[in-house]
Amino acid sequence: MLANSLAIEKMKSKRTTALPVRNFISPSPLQRGALAHHVRAVLCAGCVLLAWGFFTHPLQANIPCFLRNAVWVYPDPSIPALGNPVSDPAARQALINNSAASGVNVLYVSVFQDGNHLNSAQRYLYDETAIADLITLAHAQGIAVYAAYGAPDWPTFGCAAGGFPLKRMGDVASYNTANPWAKLDGVVLDIEPTEPIDSQGFQALLTQYQCIRQTLPNDVGLSVAIRFFWGDTSVEFPVGSGVTKKVYEHVIDMAATIGSPPNYPPGFVNVIIMGYRDFAGPGLPRSFNGDGIISFDQDQIAYADSLFLDQLIQVGLETLNPASVSPPIEDKVTFFEEGQTVLNSVAQVVFNHFGCNSFGGFAIHNYGNSYLSGSQAKWPTTNPSFPTHINDAQEVATNLGSNVPVSGGTVASVTVGFNFPNITAPGYTYVTPIDPSSAGTLPTGYELTGVNLAFDIITTAQYTPPVLVAFQVPSVDPTTFVQLKVLHNSGSGLVDVTASNPPPDPVTQTIYASVTSFSPFVIAKLICTPPIIQSVTASPSSLWPPNKKFVPITVTVPANATCGSASTKIISMTSNESGGGQYQVTGDLTVNLLADRNGNGTGRIYTITVQCKDRFGNASTKTVTVTVPHDQGH
Repeated sequence: MLANSLAIEKMKSKRTTALPVRNFISPSPLQRGALAHHVRAVLCAGCVLLAWGFFTHPLQANIPCFLRNAVWVYPDPSIPALGNPVSDPAARQALINNSAASGVNVLYVSVFQDGNHLNSAQRYLYDETAIADLITLAHAQGIAVYAAYGAPDWPTFGCAAGGFPLKRMGDVASYNTANPWAKLDGVVLDIEPTEPIDSQGFQALLTQYQCIRQTLPNDVGLSVAIRFFWGDTSVEFPVGSGVTKKVYEHVIDMAATIGSPPNYPPGFVNVIIMGYRDFAGPGLPRSFNGDGIISFDQDQIAYADSLFLDQLIQVGLETLNPASVSPPIEDKVTFFEEGQTVLNSVAQVVFNHFGCNSFGGFAIHNYGNSYLSGSQAKWPTTNPSFPTHINDAQEVATNLGSNVPVSGGTVASVTVGFNFPNITAPGYTYVTPIDPSSAGTLPTGYELTGVNLAFDIITTAQYTPPVLVAFQVPSVDPTTFVQLKVLHNSGSGLVDVTASNPPPDPVTQTIYASVTSFSPFVIAKLICTPPIIQSVTASPSSLWPPNKKFVPITVTVPANATCGSASTKIISMTSNESGGGQYQVTGDLTVNLLADRNGNGTGRIYTITVQCKDRFGNASTKTVTVTVPHDQGH
């Protein structure tokens, strides 16, 4: 099963919080669209008007949107380690815990048994005590539960009251009546191969959508999943109406037109587009060989935008193991090989592109295979980093070749670039701004600059390391730029990977890093401490004979400065014997000393004090002595 769909009724005044949807009937898409249309009509220059959490373009970074993020859940006997999340108590709790920790606020759960198994209530559902417990646990976490329904032949049953599809809708309604404290929030209709391929088949499917919506009680939401290519066929609907449109346009129209006041909610809560790819893509039209999630979903979202159907469209994401189905699906259809980090990066780019209008979230197929499964390191049991805000994350095509330059775009005011010495398999490179604290703990001696310059960088291309990464940072002042270092966490904590070749460029304020792998990066400021003077030597260190002549002395001062270069110079001279004219400072580290001493003394000792000072004023001092012995016996 490659897809499903979902729905959720949410209180629009709480856009950033997932709330239980029990006993709450949301405005219809038509009502939401009318309000959104009114909001857009009164937008004025210099003001931003928000209603029902609706945001207008141009989108700003870090804007939160209320998204309905769903996961398909199928009790799968082929994954015994997960258990049955409907019938098994421990598996139920794990599903809810994992979902709540991962920003999931809707579950599309297959609660139906096959047509040969009735439960004790004579419904084709799993044990209803188990279903009610699952729903109660989910609602306590603000997660809605939808009954997922789909089979290859169900559109052929039509609208007969005794037909299997409407009987199953009746099971949902009667279950809710029997369990008013733990109601199913809705139904999501999947579409399975073989699906409609001609006008007659699509007309039958659209008719059945209408029947199901009209059969379900008004407090049961309805969502439908459709294929991305349903714009390739235009059909007349209703039959005999003379209204011919693309199939997806008819479906989206239904979201606003099925039903009539006051019998809400009419239509669909969500329409899920199953445009499965493991990359966002540049958004070229499909007619120009456009490929990727954006290309596949943009026409449907644009049409919903034109009708002001707020947050109607959900974008489908596939994580299925290609080898788990027959025939296997293409690798580019699923994120199975890439893992959760790539899925998050692609979802962020898609979210950024579509914004907060008719785009309403994601539907991920499916729980346990591989999403939130913990089956391998790249598919952990939780996903706390799933996108919640619009930002300026970038996806960049990364092509075959040698010495391949790749521009990562400008992210969080930093322009990022790469030079790959050799790319053996093409892919995409992603740059996403992140919270610096998520990248790891800063080593001792480093601090943040105050502008949170942290990034998650990954690539699906195969390459030969090391890769040179360039960060142009115009947002800091020149003094701070000198202190910047690039830290990278490859799994064992943040480490300074700042390149010395090429060195930081103060003119363009570009700093470089050389790395063998990608993951979190933090641009941090090195805390400037006084330079460390390793030693001070004077040459010569002893003067003989005491012939009352000046002898040139050279002082050598090896030192390490934490912040840039440091200047070193002689800052004072003393002698243990009185009298003037004993020394002449001739340069920063050179001095002429008089080869002389008092005849009745023990020998002359010159003390030279040197200072090492960086450009920020941090300084260290150290001394060295040069002697004029009383005699060669001393």
